[in-house]
Amino acid sequence: MKRLSASDSFDLTVREFVLPGDADNSGEIDLTDAIIVLKLPAGIDFVDINVGADIDGYEQVGHPELIYILQYCAGLRP
Repeated sequence: MKRLSASDSFDLTVREFVLPGDADNSGEIDLTDAIIVLKLPAGIDFVDINVGADIDGYEQVGHPELIYILQYCAGLRP
C-alpha cells in the first residue's frame, strides 16, 4: 500500500447524484465524514471515499470539503 503525503491530491469522477460533503456515503453529513477527509492527506487508513463528497467542483477532496463538513455540523450551513 502506497503511503500518501500531505501534498498528494485525489482525482474524483462524479457519476451520480450524491450529498456533497458525505465522504462515507451514509446519506448524512457528520463528524465521521470530517475524520475520513482528515485521514486522506495523512495516508492513515485510506478508505473508499464517496466521489460525490467534492463540494467545489475541483474533483478532489481536501480542505474545502473539511471546512464545509465542519461548518455543516456546527449548524453554519443549510
